[in-house]
Amino acid sequence: MSLIDHTLDPLPRRTTRTDHDVRGGRVWFSTDTIDRARSYNDISWLRTARTAIFGAGLITLGLLLGSGGGTSLLILAGIGAVAFNLPALILKASYTAKAG
Repeated sequence: MSLIDHTLDPLPRRTTRTDHDVRGGRVWFSTDTIDRARSYNDISWLRTARTAIFGAGLITLGLLLGSGGGTSLLILAGIGAVAFNLPALILKASYTAKAG
């Protein structure tokens, strides 16, 4: 058993050789990752991306205001918001492409 806690790990987990899809074939990601991606199917793109949109707004505002300590914090906060929302966007896009 691993001593590392992976409960907050945003990266998709690769599957073991025992995971199979509904047709009996092997799947690339674990069923937990697929279920998490499937949960984004009912949520709109706007709702899924709202944190990234807010972060892009902070980055734009920081770039428009010019140089300074406050604008640097705006840009860093925006980058953090986009990075925080990136796993949700990847899961939504991957399941939408698979379902569509």
